[in-house]
Amino acid sequence: MTIKIAGCDLGNASASFVIAKVESDGTFDVENTAYISHDGNPFEVFKKWYRENNVVECAALGVTGLYAGELVEPALVLPEDACQEADRLAQSAGNSIPITARCSVFAKSEMTHYANQGKPTSELFKGFFGSVARNAGALLSKNEAVRPVYLIGGLTRIHSFVEAFSGAVGKTAVLPENRLTLEAEGGASIAAGHVNGQGAFHLSADPDKLIHIQKNALRCWRLTIQQKTGSR
Repeated sequence: MTIKIAGCDLGNASASFVIAKVESDGTFDVENTAYISHDGNPFEVFKKWYRENNVVECAALGVTGLYAGELVEPALVLPEDACQEADRLAQSAGNSIPITARCSVFAKSEMTHYANQGKPTSELFKGFFGSVARNAGALLSKNEAVRPVYLIGGLTRIHSFVEAFSGAVGKTAVLPENRLTLEAEGGASIAAGHVNGQGAFHLSADPDKLIHIQKNALRCWRLTIQQKTGSR
């Protein structure tokens, strides 16, 4: 039996979409993809794609990205955050404030501490991306990864991270051609797994019924940081 699965990644400035077929033997075949800049209107782009591609006929929909948390069941929500604004600020920074915490909770506390001292937001983000890159590079070194290193997903749009990561691992990271839609493909693949275990999701014909705008803690925290540092 062949089922159709949809996946999308609703990012801060753009969105990627995937429609795939999954065969009874588990074969995952991507039928079409799309990558669209949404100019701050992710849900208008989402609804247009949803209708034009008859996503209601899909057995499931997996959603990831900054705005994923604004969608509700029966969509399978897999939230994450990729911030272009933070990258822009990081690239403009002349200095970097090292963020030493490995845990995201402690890293947030460390950055908030520096923000309360009036440290520039740009230097905080540059330090944060550098810290994440070094930690990821250390994991690769620990596992003695000697082959080409690939970066995928919305994180590849954060040039500050890509540069810091390449420096940390001592080689230029490879950016696959379909790197910007792989997250949507991943969302579709995970949704397919849920269908195999729980059955079809019975998606609504009206995409508006999947959208429920709510307060996003990550965006509120970012705004608080900028207010405390005077948006520097």
